[in-house]
Amino acid sequence: VARQRVVLSERLFKAYQYAPYLWHMTRNASQLQRNLRDDTTRVVRGIILQLLQFALNLIIAVGVLAFIVISLPLVGLIGLALAAVLLLAIARVMNRVLSQAGRVQRTENQRTIAAILQGFGSLTEARILGRRAWFFANFQKTLKRGARAQGKTIFVMQTAPYFVETAIMFALMIIVAAVVVTSDSLESALAVVTVTAAAMFRLKQAAAKLTNAVNKISEASPSLTPLLNDLDTLAEPADSDIVPTSRNDKNVPFAEVLFEKAGFSFPGQDTPVLSGIDLGFRHGQHLAIVGPTGSGKSTLIGLILGLLSPTSGRILVDGQDLKGHEAGWRAGIGYVPQSVYVLQGTIAQNVAFGIDAGDIDEDRVRAVLRAAQLARAVDAMPGGIDAPTGEHGANLSGGQRQRLGIARALYHAPQVLILDEATSALDRSTQESVLAALADLPGKPTIISVTHQMETLRHSDTVVFLKDRRIHMKGRYEELVEKSPEFREMALIDTESAQE
Repeated sequence: VARQRVVLSERLFKAYQYAPYLWHMTRNASQLQRNLRDDTTRVVRGIILQLLQFALNLIIAVGVLAFIVISLPLVGLIGLALAAVLLLAIARVMNRVLSQAGRVQRTENQRTIAAILQGFGSLTEARILGRRAWFFANFQKTLKRGARAQGKTIFVMQTAPYFVETAIMFALMIIVAAVVVTSDSLESALAVVTVTAAAMFRLKQAAAKLTNAVNKISEASPSLTPLLNDLDTLAEPADSDIVPTSRNDKNVPFAEVLFEKAGFSFPGQDTPVLSGIDLGFRHGQHLAIVGPTGSGKSTLIGLILGLLSPTSGRILVDGQDLKGHEAGWRAGIGYVPQSVYVLQGTIAQNVAFGIDAGDIDEDRVRAVLRAAQLARAVDAMPGGIDAPTGEHGANLSGGQRQRLGIARALYHAPQVLILDEATSALDRSTQESVLAALADLPGKPTIISVTHQMETLRHSDTVVFLKDRRIHMKGRYEELVEKSPEFREMALIDTESAQE
């Protein structure tokens, strides 16, 4: 049974890891944690194990019933049938209560996990704003709702054997009365009653275990359907979707990427998030993407990364449609998000990211730390590249976390480096040093920057200005300043901010 839980958890975790990016956008971490930790345990212990118990005790009960049916007169059988009807009616009520309680517990388990994640994830803000009591109250409420549902479950589970015993005793009394009335002598009646009582006692034990198994299955059943739906919806990943840990064998240089009237709409939404994107860039170019909030920058990056597929138009890499080849394309991409996720481990483990400590190329780690302008700070730490980062990078500053993300993206020598506001926490001097180091990287990767910092835009080969979810203008920085009043205003605001 323990092995079945491991197998189920492995299948589910793998399905979630390889699930489409859009699927994850409709879920949250507390749901997935509940499914992987609580639901898998409930399904294995509350359904699979109980089905085994149910089958075993059903065989025993059928055998005992067969003996009683052969041995008893018709009136006794009627008593047994009445007891069975009574048990079924009681079981139906119990199953309804347990199923409802199981659904409430499942919901509250997720809310409890969410409350814990939010409470510990916002310690600083909660202290400053004086909101710790609110987070505690939120945790307390969901904990109490779950406890009440669990209380109902425990009550039903504890009282069920008494209902079974009452029904069996009711049937036994009818059987005894029938035997006494129909027997020729007291001695023969006593012999039949003794054997029947022993059989009924054994039947009571089997019936109690059957009821217990059915009750536990009812209580755990709300967890089964969602897991089966997820496993059914999320197909096993194809071999082409699994990128090997060592990605350099797939890291083949490209010549040109073309967007042809590419657009994207979220499922169920009529208004496209991005539409009519005609864009091209060649290997080694620096492309900068800029635009107001809501203009479609993140969606465009999602398309470039191959995390999203165009719902209209297409994306070509060296003339080949990217659709169906996203995993191989991503093997050559280094990505630095706005908020860099930091593992609870060492600097080296965070740079290599997802590689066992014994397989990390430490020389490569040091090289990319130098390129990210982080080597000096790391060398000053106790342990150097083996220094711990702390939980969520607590031992690092905001700028150091960003530069750690840049070093991570460079570790696999990407052909395309995507910087999503990846230098926003750096001072101008450090930012210029990082950009200069990136421009001198061996192999000269394509750099795609999402930024509002004009210094980055000035150093790019092409600036793409998004507005109203489409490309408003593209060209050199000087060209956009000259031809676009909106872009010129953005450039002026950034220049004034820098002077201040």
